[in-house]
Amino acid sequence: MPLRLVLFLSLWLSVLKVQAQIQSEILQDSIPELKKRGIFNHDSIPWPNPKIAFKLSAILPGAGQVYNKGYWKPPIIYAGFGVFSYLILNHHAQFKLYRSSYIAKTDTRSPIRTDPYPQFNVNAVQLQRNFHRQSRDMMFLMGAVWYALNIVEAFVDAHMKHFDVSEEITLQVTPAPLFYQSQGTAHLGPGLRVGFRF
Repeated sequence: MPLRLVLFLSLWLSVLKVQAQIQSEILQDSIPELKKRGIFNHDSIPWPNPKIAFKLSAILPGAGQVYNKGYWKPPIIYAGFGVFSYLILNHHAQFKLYRSSYIAKTDTRSPIRTDPYPQFNVNAVQLQRNFHRQSRDMMFLMGAVWYALNIVEAFVDAHMKHFDVSEEITLQVTPAPLFYQSQGTAHLGPGLRVGFRF
C-alpha cells in the first residue's frame, strides 16, 4: 500500500510540474504580445493566488507548495507526516501491550489471559499505559498542527510572491549614541539606529 501511495504522489507531482512548465511557456509567449498592445505591466503577470494555494494544501498537503513552485517543500511535509505516523503507531502498539498487561494483572475473573510484562507490578504497568496513551494522543495533535502549518505556509508563500522587493525599499542601520540613566547618573553608550526608506 505505501508503494502505491508513493507512486501515485510522484506521478501526481510530475503532472503538476509539467502543467507549471506549460503555463510558464504560455506566459513567456504572451508577454511580447502584451508589450505590443501596450498593456503589459507588473500587475499583468499572473501571480499565485493565495486562496487557491490554501485550498490545494487543505485538500492534499504539499499541493499548495507545488502550485507556488516550491517543489522542494512537499518531501519535507510528507517526511513530517511519516514521522508522526510512525510515532502514533509505535505508541499505540505499546499502549495496547501495557493495557493487556494491566488487564491481566487486575482482572481476576479471567486468569487465562497472558501477561506480556509479568516482571512489572500493577502501578508500573499503569504508568506506562497512561504514558503511551498520552504520547499517542499528543502525536495526533502534533500531526494536526503540522497539517495546519502546511496550509498556512502555502497561503503565506503565495502572498509573499506579491511582496515588493524593489530597490526603492531599503533598510538602513547606522551607529548612534545611546543615552541612558542608571542610579541617577547619565551614561553614554553605543547604539544602533534602524530606519526604513520607501
